[in-house]
Amino acid sequence: MARAVLNLPSMSRAVLIDSRFDVTSAIGRGGSAIVFEAFDRVAKKHVALKVLSDTIEDPEVAFARLAREARAAPAITHPNVCSTYDFGRLDNGRAFVSMELLRGESLRAYLRRTPRLDPEEAIEIAVQVLA
Repeated sequence: MARAVLNLPSMSRAVLIDSRFDVTSAIGRGGSAIVFEAFDRVAKKHVALKVLSDTIEDPEVAFARLAREARAAPAITHPNVCSTYDFGRLDNGRAFVSMELLRGESLRAYLRRTPRLDPEEAIEIAVQVLA
């Protein structure tokens, strides 16, 4: 799917898009977007690059929604919320948001690895999710 969104020939090596982002791998996927790990040559740092999927029924509505998300995100300061750096359109017209890249294990992976949590740990996780 990553190749379809950005028309990438291969993800076996970094692919440069828009003379700005060195995309190294797909790290997540949702209903309307794919998130890539990339190096932003302008900001000179590694970022999570969220790019709208090419399968969206109404790209302009999705663009407007992503624009609202990108404008609202900097107003939220919380340890459990990623920082948003930039927003725009790629040369191929797809909308993108560059965000703080966080490394570590996802909650999904942790729960698969630890299927039975003790009550204190379950409460600690729930409090972070609900914060």
